[in-house]
Amino acid sequence: MAHAHSGRVQHSNWAHRVKEVSKGYFHDYNELRHVGGKGWIAPTTLIRSDLAHYFPDIEGVRLSDKAQTHTVDLFAGKASVVVVSSFQSSEEHINSFVRPTLSDLSENPLFQYVYINLQENPLKGFLVTMFLSSLRKRIPNEQQASYILSHQSLEYLREPMGMTNKHVGYVFLVDEVGKIRWAGCSWATPEEEESLRKCAWVLVERLKSSHK
Repeated sequence: MAHAHSGRVQHSNWAHRVKEVSKGYFHDYNELRHVGGKGWIAPTTLIRSDLAHYFPDIEGVRLSDKAQTHTVDLFAGKASVVVVSSFQSSEEHINSFVRPTLSDLSENPLFQYVYINLQENPLKGFLVTMFLSSLRKRIPNEQQASYILSHQSLEYLREPMGMTNKHVGYVFLVDEVGKIRWAGCSWATPEEEESLRKCAWVLVERLKSSHK
């Protein structure tokens, strides 16, 4: 019985890898070119807490001091805009969402901006690590403690999180217990940009009320 179960697991892993290989870089790139990689339209309001899923624990190196950091340790007591980027194009997508929110809340102690520079390709990850000093010059000092460089594979997490195109930037609003309360991807529409700003403000105000 155990042998049969092991065989099913191995087959599942194999099928998943075949699917990934057949998809590959050019599928992602063509999807980005033809439809902008827009997997969904962001919600206009917060996802209810009882329906929200937890953000996965992603491990990486903190840009400020190279310390090993887990995202699960960052969320307590704060409303967090968490972004995931692997390419220059995805960085531009993220900026199209976050500018008004950062302008409103970047100095609020109950808010934080967590940037995950995800490099699942070992060679590219090594090259990015080699140029950490130049990365520090580009990233504002106040953001470096929550800027995470990660080589962790999200192979089995991408589909459940809707992150099916590696060339697209993803933006998540995470509450103080680590639940995803809002999410957006690719280029932001004006409505999505405003929706993130309002939803982040609501989370911060709720936190402020709970601290009184």
